[in-house]
Amino acid sequence: MKFKVGYDLMLLQKHGVKVPIHISPESHLIIVGGSGSGKSTSLLYFLHKIKQGNNIDLAICDFKCSHEFTGITSNFAEFEDCYDMITK
Repeated sequence: MKFKVGYDLMLLQKHGVKVPIHISPESHLIIVGGSGSGKSTSLLYFLHKIKQGNNIDLAICDFKCSHEFTGITSNFAEFEDCYDMITK
């Protein structure tokens, strides 16, 4: 199973071609960027696209305690509680 999370922006801008980007649930993802660059917003969109129409077991550990990911899943922990969730 793969999830469509968006389109290749470079190909769209350069050639006007919409090439979908898919990700497998077994994949790993890293989001990198400076402060205020939209990393959390991108991740929230990504999680929304994955959960949309799919029954998945999602676990979120928010070490930063940003409270932005609260309510997305029942498997949620912040800061010190993350260790307990990971090791259970």
